[in-house]
Amino acid sequence: MMYPLFRWANIVLVVFTLVVYWFSGTNPERFWGFALLTPTFPWLLLLHLLFIAGWLLLRKPYFLFSFCCILLGWGQLTAFIGWHGSAAATPQETSLRVLTYNVFMLRALPRPQGAERGKEDEAFFAFIRQQEPLDVLCTQESSKSVSNSIAAGCHFPNVYFGKGKGTTIYSRHPFLDKGSVEFPGSENSCIWVDLQIGDRKVRVYNVHLQSNHISDEANRLAEEGDLQERETWRGIRGMMAKFKRAAVMRADQVQRVVEHLSTSPHPVIVCGDLNDTPLSYSYRHLTADAGLIDVFKERGAGLGTTYAGVLPALRIDYILADPRIRTLDYRILRRSFSDHYPVIGELALP
Repeated sequence: MMYPLFRWANIVLVVFTLVVYWFSGTNPERFWGFALLTPTFPWLLLLHLLFIAGWLLLRKPYFLFSFCCILLGWGQLTAFIGWHGSAAATPQETSLRVLTYNVFMLRALPRPQGAERGKEDEAFFAFIRQQEPLDVLCTQESSKSVSNSIAAGCHFPNVYFGKGKGTTIYSRHPFLDKGSVEFPGSENSCIWVDLQIGDRKVRVYNVHLQSNHISDEANRLAEEGDLQERETWRGIRGMMAKFKRAAVMRADQVQRVVEHLSTSPHPVIVCGDLNDTPLSYSYRHLTADAGLIDVFKERGAGLGTTYAGVLPALRIDYILADPRIRTLDYRILRRSFSDHYPVIGELALP
């Protein structure tokens, strides 16, 4: 009796998912509303898997609705779920280990009220040192004092803090050159350094695209919101306005980054927090348009979730690389030092 209802619910889910596929990567400067759809993909995937399991248990062929829909979005699926293993470098290759981490100003570390940075941070420093041999560390949401503390605690000889907007690059290798990509009107930033690694050179970008600034409001609405109250709907509208502004700003910022990438005389590695999922315009512009390779899709395993905050199942932290750079390994390290998880990649330079 319920089969027609379930069948139509499955069809509606398929149609909605196809809409998400079709409009993924849409420039939010043209229509920002589609940017709201991109974070829904993991949940759509979960619903499809539940429908598949249900139809199989009922021994009905309708599981093909969701099965075929998932296959049509295979590229999106592999950007969220990986099933690869690591590879070894050949004797002709020079490997480079890179870690990117939005450290959230180290505010997640337990620290007594008013205490100075010191032994309370040692667990974090020890965690970073455990990733040795670590060649490059890129951090986002870091103050000058936090960056100095990390450099000292993790023994990095070369540090570039940029223009004080929270992005920092630490390196075991000397800087040949360094600079920034300007993001007008934003507290977010992008910096870059050219590194000499043996007889090879590479340019590393550390990118932090515009933040949505809605996590605190989402927390509050989830805990206290009542859909029957006018105040709740006012809060939701405010969140949507912030999201729209941030999405449009990210579109401009990623365009600036892509234009700068094209001027690099060396192979490039782009690390950082894009504040966007793999179905977003930012991701598509850096990969499909700029030609960078998503290191997770090359060697990632398991769920690609990198955000540990209240909004679940988000992959917004990335390592992207020049196609000439081979991916040897990729891992998401599930540690609770921040509202993000650190991402580490082992790369072989051409």
